[in-house]
Amino acid sequence: MAELVRESGRVQVLGVALVSELRFLPSSSHKKEQPSWSEDYVLGVVLGDPETLTIRELREMLSEQLETVPSSFRFLTKQGWPVSSRQEPLIKAVHVVDDKNVVRIERMFAQSRVGVLTESGGSVGFLFIDLTATVMQLREAMKKQISYVAKFSDGLVILDRNGWPISQDQESKLTVVDVLIGQTMYIRDSNVTKSNWLPVIVNPHAHSGHQISTMGRGHPSLAEVKSPRLALTDVTDGGDPVLIKDMDAGKEVLISYVRKEAAKYARDLKCGLLELGLSVYLDVHEIKCGVDWQDSLNNGIAGCEVFVPLVTPSYGETQWTNREVKLADVLGKFIVPVNFVSDWPPRCLAIQFATTQFIPWKLAENATAGDPHTWDHESIFRVSKAIAEKLARERGSGLTEREITLKSYASVKDLPPLVAAKTTSLKESRDGKPLIVVCCHVEQLPFVSRLQAILSSCSYDVWSTDKLSLHEQEQLLNEQQKSGAQQKYQHSVSFSDGDGKKFTQRVDEANCIVLVLSTAFAKSVTCQQQVFYCEHRKRLVKIQFEKFAVPPWLSMLIGTRAMVDGQTSDFEKVLKHQVELALDPFIEPDADDSTDEALLSRYIKVLKSMLPDDNMVYISGGVDFYNSKSEAVCRAIGTALAQNEHLSIVTGGFYGVGETVGRSFFAERKRLHRSCGVYHVLPVKESKDFSGKAVQNADGLFAKLSYGETIFCGQSVRQREMIVSRIITISIIVEGGPGAAHEAEEFAWNDHTVIPVQVTGGAAGGNFGVPTSIFQTPPGVSESDWSQLSNEDASPEEIGMAIERIVQTILTAEVTINEQVQSASSPASTASITSTQDV
Repeated sequence: MAELVRESGRVQVLGVALVSELRFLPSSSHKKEQPSWSEDYVLGVVLGDPETLTIRELREMLSEQLETVPSSFRFLTKQGWPVSSRQEPLIKAVHVVDDKNVVRIERMFAQSRVGVLTESGGSVGFLFIDLTATVMQLREAMKKQISYVAKFSDGLVILDRNGWPISQDQESKLTVVDVLIGQTMYIRDSNVTKSNWLPVIVNPHAHSGHQISTMGRGHPSLAEVKSPRLALTDVTDGGDPVLIKDMDAGKEVLISYVRKEAAKYARDLKCGLLELGLSVYLDVHEIKCGVDWQDSLNNGIAGCEVFVPLVTPSYGETQWTNREVKLADVLGKFIVPVNFVSDWPPRCLAIQFATTQFIPWKLAENATAGDPHTWDHESIFRVSKAIAEKLARERGSGLTEREITLKSYASVKDLPPLVAAKTTSLKESRDGKPLIVVCCHVEQLPFVSRLQAILSSCSYDVWSTDKLSLHEQEQLLNEQQKSGAQQKYQHSVSFSDGDGKKFTQRVDEANCIVLVLSTAFAKSVTCQQQVFYCEHRKRLVKIQFEKFAVPPWLSMLIGTRAMVDGQTSDFEKVLKHQVELALDPFIEPDADDSTDEALLSRYIKVLKSMLPDDNMVYISGGVDFYNSKSEAVCRAIGTALAQNEHLSIVTGGFYGVGETVGRSFFAERKRLHRSCGVYHVLPVKESKDFSGKAVQNADGLFAKLSYGETIFCGQSVRQREMIVSRIITISIIVEGGPGAAHEAEEFAWNDHTVIPVQVTGGAAGGNFGVPTSIFQTPPGVSESDWSQLSNEDASPEEIGMAIERIVQTILTAEVTINEQVQSASSPASTASITSTQDV
């Protein structure tokens, strides 16, 4: 602190006060008054310079200097406006310090806290409620959590923002937000006079993600859930949260599939199931224009009885199928996979599907090895009938009413706020100490022993995966060390059925997961299966055991932010702090803005409005040319694609491949007197130095390109990549390093097509951990055209023309699939599965 005083010279004593949730009091005219600070509680003082400190730095000072600061809070400006966590690094502390040198903070809760007061100010209790809940759910929550309201519930009338009484028939159509007046809403007992109205003071500052937990600090059993499907109506200290069933019933069967691999399979199966009298949710039929796609799909999963994943080679390795199958699992849905792959279970879902019985898409004697994209009508009927029979048996045995294990779900991204599940109490919390599960590779056993000792000293129960088949793993390790194998740990010991069950039981019971990441861990099939199972179910603490290149699949799943360096001197202190944060249900994890779903959705919506509606191709690759053929290939690609007057190309605005293809396309369009059709999507800025790859100013801002149309979208290069890969369905990659490999992974993760020009090498040639799935010939594409991409003897012009034909085939197939799938939108149009046609 002495150093701080000498360096700044403007250090001030700042008072820190915790404000009351009643700082905004309703006036008689129902207008929100200025904040009243009379209910402040002084926590103490800190020393700092508000002119130079950011609010994020001020937060760190409060945590260091004050023992009484709440575990989760936010700052308020002088006017009483809340400051979000994303804004803290951008705003100076002076904006939250008033003229009396007081900083005011507000306690944050996992859900909005609602206090109930009489008009005269007498308190009768409070409740927790999701602001997206319906007024009907609000009524039930008040009855369950507040005895005063329960006593007079029969005569209770809830008033909307205009003061108009809401009938009970209307309560299912309005939400809590619709009845708020500032921070207040009114309820009235119809049996008494208006003077007995009860103002309900709402604290709307809860996290945008919704948290399900009745446990205290250090014992969370479900982390934040940030998307529209969970609504809690009972979070009293003595009871479990209860999920409320959506008013709209779901379809009996939901089909989940990888679009580029199984769109026709899904359409055919729906036809078969409809003929058997089952209602079927298929995304392209259910999601109407203007409806949030992910919300609708998630609600479909929550409302279905049977979840049917069509397991093709990429199933579970795309973003949405990975999320969908986990959500179905934690919601206790009856899962009936249809298997289209030769090996079972699929690698990334090996743990979840280890004991799951599947239906083969074709019987062995009828399999057609030469045509993997066609299944016959007999097989469609057989699979449809098997699903219907399984559902009937499950209904008869009552097994479709399964325990919902949402308390083990830890997504901060995609689980929505209103789960359309049957009213069910959540799984009970674990008794005793919090359980920490450590996922590790056998190579790190000495380090894991130290890790276990650290966590055990904090009164945690610790269980690590080295206990699984430990004898076999040690034997394998010894044999590999004796043989001096160079590629050791490439394929680790797979789970046995007993080990798999033990692992899932421990993970489902755990409060958080610690991953010990290393080169060996990233190469191990078993460790990869562990990450795929744990991710999105639990909060993760990531330890970097050693410096290594994080492969794309791992960064896609868990990100690279907030890793704990296992080799630093303060490792123990940092680890304890990260675990403590992960165990606190009232603390929102330090989310990476680049992966924030709500933020990405806003950017995606804006970018969509600025790009053509369809027929777009993204150009990816290196910023320098290493292959003597690459530059000529890029020019040929640009010239060939420009011949399609309905096609537009999008680049990342970087030098090298993007610039060469873009300029060639632009010049050819100009020669043909056609519209430009070139778009460059760059982030607004990037904290890292990209001046060697693009025109970037010293302040991190990117510059507009001299040709085509430049669009700025996103706050980092990574965020730009994620946004573009969601919108554009085709990417062409030439050469490229780790960055291009990551872009290819993003497109594959989003179930989109990557066209690799393999002859140019680099990421396009299979290096830098690029996903191997991109080298499979897309359905409908000519094998002769696809082979040109790896033909060393092919000329640049031949490669360019082959790519143009490939792109046209894929775009045409997308239109065809959409038309064919849409034709199955009603039973009337699908009278018989024998009328289905092959793509």
